[in-house]
Amino acid sequence: MEHADASIIFDMTLASLYNPENINDETLKIEPILEELLSKTLSTSRDPKLICGVIPLSEFFLVFNILFVNEEPIRKSLKQTVDGKPVDMNFFPNLLMNTPDLDALAQTLLLNIIYRMTSITNLKHELDRNQTFLNKLKELKGQNMKNIYLPKYTVNLLVAVNGILRNLGKIEQSSEKVALL
Repeated sequence: MEHADASIIFDMTLASLYNPENINDETLKIEPILEELLSKTLSTSRDPKLICGVIPLSEFFLVFNILFVNEEPIRKSLKQTVDGKPVDMNFFPNLLMNTPDLDALAQTLLLNIIYRMTSITNLKHELDRNQTFLNKLKELKGQNMKNIYLPKYTVNLLVAVNGILRNLGKIEQSSEKVALL
């Protein structure tokens, strides 16, 4: 393992350990870690093998999935810059739409990230107008579900898609509540 891989794994581990009690701790600066992880996520999504050194793209999605259980890391991520461009609500949906050959786990993790992001009221409007993204969700909704192991804090692909659509007001709220673990 190279030094760069070890550094990324360290950042991923540190980000995964953040929780609501310490996310605003001034001694723990998460912003540089978020910026690095967002940058590596984007560059890995452009790699034909979807790997950064020895780290598959789905591992980056797993870290954001864990981190985004709390609202504050989502907000802090949306204040970052990657490749000279500000990160916005379309960052993760664009990864979903523009990254070829995502496996079922990577798609599910990415949809869970977006599901959490759409639960923040004042952020929904950006995705609500993205018709290409909404069409992709409808396409995914019709996919055959594969039985895959789902990590902690993760719902299956169909639940995530329906949750996103419900949060965006594209399907009616059902009497059945969908809760993230």
